[in-house]
Amino acid sequence: MRLFEGIYQLIDRDVLPWLKSKEKSFESYINTLLRASIQALNKVLILKNN
Repeated sequence: MRLFEGIYQLIDRDVLPWLKSKEKSFESYINTLLRASIQALNKVLILKNN
């Protein structure tokens, strides 16, 4: 359950601000998506190791 909360927080912190921002370039979207994906994977690994 903590994993889903973490993913929700990432979307809330990274994806939603991007959607609301004026800069909606494809590159900006990909960067946001990659950053959120990497953070989600880190969270998964941390939870798995604990």
